Amino acid sequence: MFYKKIEIRTLTLVTFILKMESIYSGFNKQLPISIPFVSTQGLCYLHSVGTDKYLAATKNYISLAFRETDFGIVDSVELVVLRTYPSYMIFKAVIHFKNWFSSASNYAIQRRIFEETKRVGLIGADLARQRSVTLMYRPNCFWILETNDSEL
Repeated sequence: MFYKKIEIRTLTLVTFILKMESIYSGFNKQLPISIPFVSTQGLCYLHSVGTDKYLAATKNYISLAFRETDFGIVDSVELVVLRTYPSYMIFKAVIHFKNWFSSASNYAIQRRIFEETKRVGLIGADLARQRSVTLMYRPNCFWILETNDSEL
C-alpha cells in the first residue's frame, strides 16, 4: 500500500550506513518532523468528517504510512485543523517518533531536513529557505516533510 521512492544497492548498504554514522553523528532516533499540509481528500473513511473517530483514523493512517515507508515507529501524531470541507479536512501535522529506523535513506533525510537553513539574497533582503524532503507515500500522493519549529 505504501512505498518509499528511494533506491539503494543492497551490497553497499551496510558500508554506506557505517560511513553515514561516522559522517553524520547527529542522527536523532526520536526527532519530530512537520507536515505543513495533509489532506484527507481521497481517503475512504467510515466516520463523519471532524469526529473523534475521523481524527483517530487520520492519525493512524499517517502513522502507518511512516511505518510502511521504513521511516520508523511513530509515537504520536498531532493535528491542527487548517480547513474543513463537507467531505474532507486539511491539517498541519507534527509527527513524534518513538524510533527512527537506522538506514542510509533516513540519515540522508535527517541531514537534508535539518541542515542549517540557507540564506538567499534578494534585492538587499535575506530570505530564509526552509529545507524539506518530499515523501511519496502512495503513487501520485506525497507529503512535504519539514523541521518541527513549533510545539502544538
